[in-house]
Amino acid sequence: MAKHPMVLSVKIWAFAHLLANGEAASVILFAGLLAWAVILRISLARRERAGNYSRKPFVSARYDAFAFILGIVLWGLFIWKAHVWLIGVPISFGM
Repeated sequence: MAKHPMVLSVKIWAFAHLLANGEAASVILFAGLLAWAVILRISLARRERAGNYSRKPFVSARYDAFAFILGIVLWGLFIWKAHVWLIGVPISFGM
């Protein structure tokens, strides 16, 4: 189980976009977001160790399952049409 799933998802997203985009503006944007997520995760770990931050207890697998299914559906829609509609750039898988 990921301790901070949103921070983890930002790291994965930024890293994937760094691999896919090589122009300077993209590298600056995605490297900056990746660096921010890494620094945030280190900061959260230090605050947890110091006792200044505590994660909320696990609530329910039902909520996790709902979030997972909704995330997969939204991801599929984004891959299918929404990336072009919102970003203006089609997704290429290097094929």
